[in-house]
Amino acid sequence: FVCSSTASLHERAPSLIRSTRFLVPCHTTSMVAARLKFFVVCAGVIVTVAHGFRPQAQLSTNCADTPKKFIFVRHGESVNNIMSKEGYKGLPRYLKEPNKEPQDTVLSTRGTEEAMTLAKGLFGENRVEDKYQLFNEYKAVYVSPLRRTQGTAFELFGMVAAKKGIPFVSAPWAHEQRKSISDVGSKKSKLVNYAHYYANELKIDNRSKPVQSLVESLHQLAEDWSTNADQPDGEDQLSYYPAGGFFSQESAAHVCNRMERLQKELCESTYDAAFVVCHSAVIRHMFALNRKPANLAMIGAELTDKGWQKVKLMSETYAELPGYETEEQAVEQCAYQKNN
Repeated sequence: FVCSSTASLHERAPSLIRSTRFLVPCHTTSMVAARLKFFVVCAGVIVTVAHGFRPQAQLSTNCADTPKKFIFVRHGESVNNIMSKEGYKGLPRYLKEPNKEPQDTVLSTRGTEEAMTLAKGLFGENRVEDKYQLFNEYKAVYVSPLRRTQGTAFELFGMVAAKKGIPFVSAPWAHEQRKSISDVGSKKSKLVNYAHYYANELKIDNRSKPVQSLVESLHQLAEDWSTNADQPDGEDQLSYYPAGGFFSQESAAHVCNRMERLQKELCESTYDAAFVVCHSAVIRHMFALNRKPANLAMIGAELTDKGWQKVKLMSETYAELPGYETEEQAVEQCAYQKNN
């Protein structure tokens, strides 16, 4: 987002925001709070500001100057995971699930319970005591907009984040690889309602920082963000989801392009350290892993201008955390990673 060492966007320039391309002086010092995607032409450079991944505070240094630290969290078990893992043996448990909507599958009953148990291990029985002082360093939680990742973020971090004023921020590039209808995100309005629903279920004040910031960032998405291949802006060659409909699979190449965009935006993040609640394919492609992280597993790493460094499974540090699933898979190394 930075045009020069001091340049940014000015939030009190609504007349400029009406256009998708405009000039901004490089001496302005505050960030824009618009819900449209737009371009900034500054000192001859076009800079893209993306939907949903909006800075929430003052500018931070780029990761080329200072490494940024992130912990990627795979969501808890989803309703769709029951059948994909257990096959017909899981049918009795699947049939007991209260929400079996095929699109944008939610956490299963077991997934919710496991996330709650893990949260108690990290943050105490009432889930508000940051006994490892994680949020003294990690100042935000980025969240894939899908319902199973929202649920995981709220179950794991919601209560302590509300107490400590930690923002949740929608990260639409971090959605799951589309392999079935369960991986297609809901409409924006449904996602916003789900955030309020989950907060209410956990008795988290809707005026608290995590709820407000998540809802605000979800509102930056288009209503049809997950089914319109022109999103996010219609001009870019990269879309959140490729064309083809609910049952068309997303190629590894498209996922890699999304991971490159996500990595760039994390590098430009306002925060020097944050959690990213996302999905197995995101983690495997981002770090070129040949192992699938278990539900609720956490992978920590530092991001520099040379790419990811010091990648490690966080269960090595926190015994409460899960590790990898047993079977190995082919490594999905993206082309942009090979250049680092």
